[in-house]
Amino acid sequence: MWLDSPACRALELDDEGLPPDFEEIDPTTPLNDAKHFGEGVKRGVIHVLATIPLSPSDRVTLIPEALELFERLLTLKLTQAPPTLTQDNHDFNDSLCEFYDCYRPNHRVRCMLLDVALPQSLVIASHEFRRSNQDLAAVMEIPDIDDERNGLLLFSPLKYAFDRHQISFIGDDKGDLRLKIFDSSIQDTRLVDLKDRDGKRLLGKRRLRTLRKRTQDFDVETTFGSVDGRALAFTNLKRPFYQWLNFQARVAE
Repeated sequence: MWLDSPACRALELDDEGLPPDFEEIDPTTPLNDAKHFGEGVKRGVIHVLATIPLSPSDRVTLIPEALELFERLLTLKLTQAPPTLTQDNHDFNDSLCEFYDCYRPNHRVRCMLLDVALPQSLVIASHEFRRSNQDLAAVMEIPDIDDERNGLLLFSPLKYAFDRHQISFIGDDKGDLRLKIFDSSIQDTRLVDLKDRDGKRLLGKRRLRTLRKRTQDFDVETTFGSVDGRALAFTNLKRPFYQWLNFQARVAE
């Protein structure tokens, strides 16, 4: 249907989808051309017929410059989003533990990278696509920001580095997801020594003492460099969204 006036009187379109007496105008025609626009231009009344793409093949192709600008703005938006909303989401943490089979006896949880059971308070859920960017989820075709495939369970220093794009996980030819360091300054840093942006250790003395006491399989001398290239370990057939881990890695570069 074609609405030919502010009163919204509908006219039937012809077989080609055009309104009656439709005339294609040269796009370079001046707006003050009386023949085509008449007195309506003076009153600010111009009718435009817009068509909506009906299939993926009809989508508008962005020029490279526009696409580059969009990617830069999107990257800025994603990197500036605060990650704390994931840390406070205990339901998401529990869902990931069930989904990836990471619960262990004595209130411990398996870190998906180190593949060792650590005190439950030290293994934290991290969104691949952050909850604080939920307003972009539909644009990025993410149906549910809390989908278990949009998360990982990591030892807290690893989660901190992942959320701040210091590390990421990239798929290899075999389908494994391997850690890659993007911030070379943490290469020789022990995981337990990682500091926040205020220079404070993430693991205080009490947490470090708990870690030593309740974990036998974890070497406190482990550095970020020593886990560079290590693959995420899975105990079932469930897997995270590979495309979003790869996208997160692109943002981190």
